[in-house]
Parts: sequence; C-alpha cells; structure tokens
Amino acid sequence: MRVPHKAKPAVKQMQEFMKKHHDLSLSEKQVFQKMVEYNMFDVFGNPTQYAIENGLVENK
Repeated sequence: MRVPHKAKPAVKQMQEFMKKHHDLSLSEKQVFQKMVEYNMFDVFGNPTQYAIENGLVENK
C-alpha cells in the first residue's frame, strides 16, 4: 500500500511521535497501514469521519 501524497504530513508526524515517545522506527508505509487499520485514514489518504469527530486528524 502506497502512502498517498495528501496523507504524508500526518504520517510523518505520527512516525516522529512514535520514534520519540515509543522508540519505534517504522517506515512511512508501515505507519500509514496502521493509520488505515485504526480508522484514521481510508486507503486513499482521506481522513475518516471517525478520526475527524474524535480529533485524531484535522480535516483539511
């Protein structure tokens, strides 16, 4: 699964957070896959309604 361009800023932010706070080094692709799995983004890189309503991502 490729990381869509519009999701890259959020993926990078999550990747840095995980590295800093949990000492995890995951690729952008791995982070994006988890964000899709946890219903933060759809496979096209759009934030889900669930993620927006719960403040997990910003709707831009």
